[in-house]
Amino acid sequence: MDTTATILHADLDAFYASVEQLLDPSLHGKPIAVGGGVVLAASYEAKASGVHGGMLGRTARELCPRWFRRRPFQAVPASWRRGDQDTWRFHTACRTDLDR
Repeated sequence: MDTTATILHADLDAFYASVEQLLDPSLHGKPIAVGGGVVLAASYEAKASGVHGGMLGRTARELCPRWFRRRPFQAVPASWRRGDQDTWRFHTACRTDLDR
C-alpha cells in the first residue's frame, strides 16, 4: 500500500482581485484591493506596492495611494466561486476548505 501523500495548497489570494479586473476592463493593470476595512485579496499590481491580504485598508492606502477598492464578492458570479471547488473535488475526495 502506497502511503505517500501529496498536499496541494491553492492560495487564491489574488483571485477575487483578478475577477474584478476581468469584469471591469478599465481596471486591468491597476492596483486592486478587495475588502472593506481589511484587504481580503490584492491584485499583483497592488502587491508590488506592498499591499497584501489581512492588511488594514488604511495601511494599504498609505502604501498604494492610487489603489481601487472593491467590496468582497460583489460581482463575482457564484458559479466562478464554485468552479474552483469542483476542480478539487474532481481530483480528490479528501480535501479541507480552510476559508469556511
